[in-house]
Amino acid sequence: MKNIGKVLHAAGKNNVIVSTINKIDVNSKVYDYKGRELGRVVDVLGSVKNPYLLISPKKGIRVTELIDKELYGK
Repeated sequence: MKNIGKVLHAAGKNNVIVSTINKIDVNSKVYDYKGRELGRVVDVLGSVKNPYLLISPKKGIRVTELIDKELYGK
């Protein structure tokens, strides 16, 4: 798995913003360092040089659990 970035903050009730360091496609699954699926990428925001990802957590995952966590993709 490759590191896609760190969760910066919540965006609304059901999404989080991630500052990304690697390219990842919309609808890609995201994982924690243990390989547990946490959610999906729903949008890519910002400029091409400095993009951000909008992540929607899986059912049962609290948005507050994800803040300051590193996320990974396959």
